Formats: sequence, structure tokens, C-alpha cells
Amino acid sequence: MRKNRNRYLFSPQTPTRQFAPFEAEGFAHPVIGVVYDGAEASQGVPLGGLGTGYVDFNANGTLGKCTLFNSFPQPRNLNAPFLSLTYGSAVRMLTATPPEGIRGAQRILYWGHFPVADAQFELDIPLEVNVRAWSPFVPGDADASNVPAAIFEVSVRNTANRTESLCLSFTFPGPTPRQGETFARQTLTPLEDEFAGVSVTHGAGGYVLGLADSEGEIWWHGAPIGTEQIPWERMADPDVPDVDPHEPGATLSIVLQLRPHQTEDLSFILAWFYPRFRDSDAMPLKHRYATRFNSAKDVALFVDRHHDDLLRRTLAWQSAIYQSDQPDWLKDALINGLYSLAKIRSGCTAICPMTGGDRRACSRTASRSPAAPSPKRWCAVFTGIFLFCFCFLNWN
Repeated sequence: MRKNRNRYLFSPQTPTRQFAPFEAEGFAHPVIGVVYDGAEASQGVPLGGLGTGYVDFNANGTLGKCTLFNSFPQPRNLNAPFLSLTYGSAVRMLTATPPEGIRGAQRILYWGHFPVADAQFELDIPLEVNVRAWSPFVPGDADASNVPAAIFEVSVRNTANRTESLCLSFTFPGPTPRQGETFARQTLTPLEDEFAGVSVTHGAGGYVLGLADSEGEIWWHGAPIGTEQIPWERMADPDVPDVDPHEPGATLSIVLQLRPHQTEDLSFILAWFYPRFRDSDAMPLKHRYATRFNSAKDVALFVDRHHDDLLRRTLAWQSAIYQSDQPDWLKDALINGLYSLAKIRSGCTAICPMTGGDRRACSRTASRSPAAPSPKRWCAVFTGIFLFCFCFLNWN
């Protein structure tokens, strides 16, 4: 898994709200982009493979709009902080908008370069936290770009001159439960499952919250922190009440012991598997990723095993653009203008630009139900159809 070569993902001295060149983690040459103050920006980079659903990683440190659970046409707005630290008796939320009574980050610097979002958190405790959140996107490789997962690489540095103990937690609210719906949970361990975490399933779908290649005491709560059952102040307490089976969320926590000026790099994996949905005409469809994965755990294992290569390839095409002789604004637009690809669901095109116009090689992010007639001869049941939405509505 990733090990930071640099203390920061990008220089904290980079000017904000203007195009500027700067050095960035993972790039051999300077990049160009706009760094935002998280308290001043709205929304953020959508995370999720093409045609798999997405969740926004907002510049203020919250999870925003979300369609991971096929919430169409209007995305569900989570508007929820998800990363938190316990340092001694102090709780710090990694957000500019913490819940009442809880302290958040003093400042967040945020740089989006789709499908990657880099955030640096300044805190009032002797810890520095950087987060690189991303999903695989490799032009020319439709399968690699159609993975229902988001990776959150968290780097924690102890800036004190003494060893410090802390607890880092990732909380996820899960889907909106239907009346009477129950959720089954399975603990995942590095010995049996290659990574630690929790699998939450219900009906024909589910999600995994995992922590890959890490050392430390790890446990999971069966409910998201911040609920009446588990308030934020108890996030570092492994002895929490048994989870309500009707609760859809989960939290994964890890205890770390950091020596003076030591940095620990962690990779949280959020993978989901909700293969079936209906379009606006109630036509039953199946996500294309279901032809390659059988569960959210399958997705998480794929990401864990291919993490380094997927990230390298995702940054490689961006690096080529940054090194080109195009105007600065165009370099940024060629990268961040692709964010709409993460929000595709319906409205189809027969030709996939990522495959040079070869319809047979197209990613075909959804497949029609075997009972549904194919609209065109080129769209067979076993190949599916590439979906791309050319219509955009403002749901604010």
C-alpha cells in the first residue's frame, strides 16, 4: 500500500482559489490546479467507478451526495462527517463543520483532480492528517474504470516530541433502511480475508468497510458514530452496546501508537455491491460490474490486491496532461471536466470514447434483464449497454 514520500500531499503554502503550479505526491513534475479552503468551498470530487454510483468527498471534510445504493434520480445527501480522532480525552472531527459540542479541523486545504481528492487537515493537537481519496479511472481500460469502490488513504503524523496514542475512526451511515429491514454483519480479518473490516449485507446487496495492510488494534462498531446509541465521545470505546439489526451503518476504528515525528499511513476501502436497479421506465437493469464481482467483499479484495497499480495508472494519464504545453486552465479542465462520468446512470450512447469507438469493447455499465428485449441488435443481453447521462439537473 502507499507510503508517503513527502510530509504533505501538496505544499500548505500553495495559494488558494487561483490556478497555481505546485509539487504534489505521486507526480514527478509540478502540477497545475486550484487549492481551496475547505470552509469556503461547496461539494467536492465524486468518488466511485464509472456507472457504479458515487459519493462526494466534500471540501469541508464531509461525505455529500450519494447514489451508491441506486438512489435515483435524486441523490441522497449524506452531509455527514466520517473521519474522527480521539487523542487522550479529546475528540476531533476531520471536518470544517463538526457536530455541536465537538471540535473540528482548524483549517482544511483541498485539491481536487478527478477522480482524486487531496485534503490536508490542520488541528489544534500535535497531529497532522492528510487524506487522499480516489477511485480507479484508467482511460482505455473500461473494467478498471468500472469498480464500485472508493479508497481513502489517511496519513497521520505525530508532531510531538513524545510517543502519542490515538484512535482513528471511519464511520459510514449505510443505505436508508426500509421499514422492518435488517442488516447482517460479518467481521473480516487479515488472516482469513486478507484485510480487516466489516461486511454489511441486506437483500441482494451490501457494502464493505475495510482497512488494508495496517498494524494496530482494530475493531468495528455495528453502527455509525454520532448516533444516539454511540455518541462521538465513545468512538474510542470498544465496549459499546450490541448493534441494532435494523441499523444500516458501521464504523471501523484503529488504535495507533506513534513515536515522536512518526507517520502512519492507512488505507480504508469502501466497496459496495448493489447490482440491480430500475430505470425511470421501471425497466429492470443490472450494473455491469456484477459480471465481474459477486459481492462487495470481492470488490474490496480486488482493490486491495491491485491498489498500487490502479493508483499509478490513475495518476499517469493526469501526469501526461500536466506535462503538456496546453494552457493551465485547459489542463485543469481536461482532468476535472471528467467528473460527470462518475455520475452516469441513464441515457445511452452506442460508442464508448474510452475504447476508441469500439462498441464491442465498450464498458457497458449496465445490462438489461434477460426478460427485457434488447433495443438494438448491437446491445445483446450478455454485453449490455454503455450508459451516459447528457442531462444535468441541479438538485440543490
